[in-house]
Amino acid sequence: KLNWLPVTAVILITLALFPYGWLAERWQLFGRATDFIFGTELAHVAGHFILFAAVGTAVLLTFPRLQTRPRLYFGLIVLVGFLQEVLQLTTFKERPFAANELFDITIDVLGGLAAFYWLTRNQRLESRD
Repeated sequence: KLNWLPVTAVILITLALFPYGWLAERWQLFGRATDFIFGTELAHVAGHFILFAAVGTAVLLTFPRLQTRPRLYFGLIVLVGFLQEVLQLTTFKERPFAANELFDITIDVLGGLAAFYWLTRNQRLESRD
């Protein structure tokens, strides 16, 4: 039987790393759809937060030992966020790393923090029962 947690974690990390802006420049319909969905700064921030909360949840459920190793977990979240920004810069933005990328990585970490807090809080509550 296939264990879907690792598959889901890999899919979500792949989705997090994929350079959507590059695809949006090359496929007009996709570009219009992403402009519609992420056209505002708030939508962009929400997209980063939700995606990294999902990635964090999948990673923590796949590798539950990371729930007791927060430095390693957050190091991985920062690494994935950093790689995402580097891929975007090298595939279509073609400019140096700037404050915008640091802001996006901060939002990514906050999404990862939300996942960590939610999962570890629920486990602490369950262990009290």
